[in-house]
Amino acid sequence: MCELARNSVLQSGFEHEVKIHWLGPNYREEGVLGNDVARTNVPDIRVSFRHEALIDELCNLFKTQNIHSSAETPSALTGIKKIL
Repeated sequence: MCELARNSVLQSGFEHEVKIHWLGPNYREEGVLGNDVARTNVPDIRVSFRHEALIDELCNLFKTQNIHSSAETPSALTGIKKIL
């Protein structure tokens, strides 16, 4: 439930100050860096798992896109892998 509440606040239209109050000052950072366990009650291991799953899915999507793409364009996959 805490993870659901955290994600709802992240995606809401609340002002920046309200999100800071509920999620912490680093809420815009991705992964564990953006999680304040004391405010969200979501364990870092859970946030880390979700972030890694997202990166894996994005990598799979871009691999598929590059296989089916006929035009020579810079790979967005390279940018994602640099994040990892």
